[in-house]
Amino acid sequence: MSTAAWEWPGWVCEPLWHDTLAVAVAKRSHLLSYREVPRQELLKQPLICAQSTADEPWRAVAQRLFEDELRGREQVVSTFDMAMTLVAAGYGIAFAPVARLASYLCRGIAARPLAGSPAIVMAYLLRPCTSLTEPQERFARRARSVS
Repeated sequence: MSTAAWEWPGWVCEPLWHDTLAVAVAKRSHLLSYREVPRQELLKQPLICAQSTADEPWRAVAQRLFEDELRGREQVVSTFDMAMTLVAAGYGIAFAPVARLASYLCRGIAARPLAGSPAIVMAYLLRPCTSLTEPQERFARRARSVS
């Protein structure tokens, strides 16, 4: 299992699970008037980032979407929970996959898709190009069933 797509000779990198990048906003945010939040509206908001998610693949996708336009606007906090607390209080917005935001929806957070954002793959199954043993095949079936 991997959170990054690897290309190794003799190996298959099979995407297992993907999600859509979303913006987390306070439940009383004016951004909720948008079905998909436009980029220009996001750039007007303070961005709250969690240091604990710095190496997550979806963070790189979010940074590429906005290139250098977010530099200097980011408020970095230690954990994703702290970031969501500040978002719920109305201090800014945050980016994350929809599935990551699901548990915060009952805590004052609403999620909206980003206009024009791509689906992002979060988990891959890496396996040799050869036939799998029975235990390996069972593991692969279980991994595929999670998505």
